[in-house]
Amino acid sequence: MTGCLRRLPRIGAAIALTVLVTGFHPARPATAAEALIINDLVYVEGPNVSSSTQIITLGEAAGSEQHPISIRVPEALSSQYWHGVLDALCAPDFWSTASERTCTPSYPSTRSMTIVYRFGSVVPELAQRPPLTVTVRDTVTGQTATATVRVVSRADLAMTNLSVHASSDSGPQHTIVGLRVYNYGPSPARSAVVRASFSGSVAFGDLPTGCAAASTVVTCQIDELGRFEAADRALHLTPGSSGDFSVICETSFPGTDPVSTNNTRQIGPFSNPGGPPNPGLPNQPARPGQQGANSGTTATDPASPAATATQTSTAEVSLPSADSAATSTASATQAAHASGRAVAWSVIVAVAVAVVALGGGMAFFLVRRRRVSLSPVDPQDP
Repeated sequence: MTGCLRRLPRIGAAIALTVLVTGFHPARPATAAEALIINDLVYVEGPNVSSSTQIITLGEAAGSEQHPISIRVPEALSSQYWHGVLDALCAPDFWSTASERTCTPSYPSTRSMTIVYRFGSVVPELAQRPPLTVTVRDTVTGQTATATVRVVSRADLAMTNLSVHASSDSGPQHTIVGLRVYNYGPSPARSAVVRASFSGSVAFGDLPTGCAAASTVVTCQIDELGRFEAADRALHLTPGSSGDFSVICETSFPGTDPVSTNNTRQIGPFSNPGGPPNPGLPNQPARPGQQGANSGTTATDPASPAATATQTSTAEVSLPSADSAATSTASATQAAHASGRAVAWSVIVAVAVAVVALGGGMAFFLVRRRRVSLSPVDPQDP
């Protein structure tokens, strides 16, 4: 006992020397490589995407020792969209347990597991929900991690048409403002709104279902506009509306619109004189006796004597009659025939002169040759 007591100072000195040389190390916290992590998931609703995944990153110990990992998802996801877990061996009651399931890494070398969701055509309720929270827990170490799953609608809405024209029915003529909104996708646009703001003094007549007017603004609600679909609305002004007006139309919806520059369209100003029936609008003929829209002129009844005289005078000045045109054509034809006959006679006379000249030359040559052959021969000629 006395010997042990004698050794205590030396043992204490050795321990102190070891601590002094090597240093004192407190308990080491978990590093990033050992932390349990799950990433957030944002799913864009669309026709070309059927499934999506969420990654669970495991710590070194959880992977090498194959710790069971508890996965809890909200009922909104588990009942219909949670499809399975990759790189994991799950409990036998995997499919019978709706919102919480326990899975272990497939191999000691596994460092992540993947939750698979199959959304397909997402129901509107899920797309309009706030982010849903998913919780994972290491059942051995007690570590937990959370992430969110968010389903969003992303649609490019565009005002592709905004036009003004006159009514064509049998009733009092009035102004119609036509508008069209188009969805380029990829997601359907739910609860879309089209708002047409008028500047000027206007009053509205019949409005389409889902449209309401407040002062000079008409708001139309569109429950759902699918990908590559269009919605048309026609806004009727009352026959008594008067004064110049312009229209600015814009569209929006609660989701994300990646291209906002095509959401607005503007036209005008247009002249809209009051009193039924209203005048014609651009590209529409004005009714007789009324001022044409944006023209400052008054239309003339085509059946009136003044209009007939004007039309006749214009026709006489600018267009030849059918008889004169026929006479001119006949004169031109006769002149062409006379010219052709003159050319033909000239050719015939030239050919005849040539033949006569050739015949005369041949006759002269033959007569002279005969005279030479009948002349007497001089005997003194060698």
